[in-house]
Amino acid sequence: MHAQAALAHRRHRLGDRLARLQAHRQTGLVAGGLQGVADHLVDAAEVRRQPRRGRIEQALEAAIDRATAEAAAAALGDRLRSWQPGGFEEPVVAVIGGEGSTAVVEDGRVVSLSELRGPVNVLQFKAVRVVHPATTGGRYDYSVYRHEKSCFLIPLEIIYRNSLPEGSSVFKRIKEGSLDWRKLGLSEEPKPGQILDEPILDISTKLEASDRYLTWEEGREIAALTEGEVETLKRTVLAINRLITEKTVPLGLLHEDGKVEFGFDEQRKIMLVDAVGTLDECRFSYRDIPVSKEIARIYYRKSAWFQETEEAKKKEPVNWKAHVSGKPEPMPGELVEGISLAYKAFTNELTKKEWYPAPRLRDVLEKIRSYLAG
Repeated sequence: MHAQAALAHRRHRLGDRLARLQAHRQTGLVAGGLQGVADHLVDAAEVRRQPRRGRIEQALEAAIDRATAEAAAAALGDRLRSWQPGGFEEPVVAVIGGEGSTAVVEDGRVVSLSELRGPVNVLQFKAVRVVHPATTGGRYDYSVYRHEKSCFLIPLEIIYRNSLPEGSSVFKRIKEGSLDWRKLGLSEEPKPGQILDEPILDISTKLEASDRYLTWEEGREIAALTEGEVETLKRTVLAINRLITEKTVPLGLLHEDGKVEFGFDEQRKIMLVDAVGTLDECRFSYRDIPVSKEIARIYYRKSAWFQETEEAKKKEPVNWKAHVSGKPEPMPGELVEGISLAYKAFTNELTKKEWYPAPRLRDVLEKIRSYLAG
């Protein structure tokens, strides 16, 4: 009887919360409808499978969290359809796919990559909250994370390094004295272009005005992670690194480094909240030619705007943008076209399917090399 009373109370609470979420149902992105989630969890069979009161409450609370996340995803779907250049007013992070698979949407139907007929820009995802640290006296205060338990973005970026190419932040930090190369497990000071015997894992902030590198203990503390959670993050990143390397070696690419982001689901299980293996999240090279957004970085490093931003970051790490008056000049059309073709050719060759009309990746990169050298 006590369990049934608890169930009735939770059903009433769930019903109230779902009623406030019903406005999102018309988007069609909440699979099965929000009420379907509620009906499933309060079904008599569900009660029989979980007779203990605590488990009933836990199951129903999980349903509330799932419904809330799905409604947030639906709301984001509305915003995606009405999006205009300039971005979103509020930050939202999405988990691509679900249950361990990537899911894309074509003609209103969720399909696998192998079923996809052509390029699309609609994805199925699960939303998590972005909880920003407070700023006090020019410093970031992460105390809010001590009270967060589930369904949020972990405010860290984890970087893996298989080599140390020219332009790697490692060399800048060694020069500034903020990094001791010995702590990387190296036997001698590294040189640009050095390929590492074993991957190095690095960690930085995610939600600050400029990414700030941390020790693993600092990262664990500001995100309020357990030691076990930190070890899970490390193992997962190394596994992702291996997978990307295996998929890109046949393309003739050197997998230099990359970054990965994570979040917690409603049960505080770690989940990937990032795209992996793309030219935005990873740095590849082909015969010393960068194959990533590093191409654009190389071009802009020569500009007065870049120098101004670097000086501003040193003076005011939190509000540095307020001290930058200049703007980057538009990239030449030839370079823009080259970068676009690199992304298209990479996609074609990685997936072994021609999604876009593009030359071979190596041919595109040789043209980019000639442009940057000139």
